[in-house]
Amino acid sequence: MTNTEVLDHLQLTHRDDLDNADHQKMDRAARYINSKMDDAANALIDIGKYLLAEFFQDDIQLFRSRGSRKSVSLRKLADRDDIILSFSSLCNAVHLAIQERRFFAHNGTFKRLSASHKLILLRVQNDHEKIQFAKKTIEENLSVRQLRAELVIRGIILPRGRTAHAANRKKRLAKPVRNIVDLVKPVSALIRANFDDVDMNIIPSSDRVFLKESAMRARDRLTELIQRL
Repeated sequence: MTNTEVLDHLQLTHRDDLDNADHQKMDRAARYINSKMDDAANALIDIGKYLLAEFFQDDIQLFRSRGSRKSVSLRKLADRDDIILSFSSLCNAVHLAIQERRFFAHNGTFKRLSASHKLILLRVQNDHEKIQFAKKTIEENLSVRQLRAELVIRGIILPRGRTAHAANRKKRLAKPVRNIVDLVKPVSALIRANFDDVDMNIIPSSDRVFLKESAMRARDRLTELIQRL
């Protein structure tokens, strides 16, 4: 499926019932919102740089360490009534700052990336793929929407909203198979999980034991499923 086909597929349900005037209104709204989101993404990068310097002595490894200091400090900051960003948003801000330092800040070519592009690229965990998508974005002058479509094609992020293809596919599946698919699907979120952002020491010991045993049982069943597939 080409990029154009994917983009048409993702937007079909949103555009079919619109006339030309509505299309133009939606396009203007998208441009306005994206410009404001670019400002917001730039602000997140600046916040991340500040937090990295203020809380972690500008040390990426200290931020990534599994010690309790990181989680406690950012969590306490997020718990303040006068802070509007959540704990996960603060962590993402630092990850954006780290991504900026590692990949984009010292490369003149990558300075052409917008902050919104960088926010999407944060979803790419593999370093080599991140660089390749960044280069592709610049070389082909991809919009944020087009970059998102590329990541959807590669299976790195999920398409927004429900699609007719997914609905039809689910109908074609027999009930036992559909049950397995529905059970396994949430597990795919673990691929994108960043356990460095979670201080396991704050979890009560009884809950940690339960969590570990449940994860081990799930691992065994997933191994069995993989072998059968």
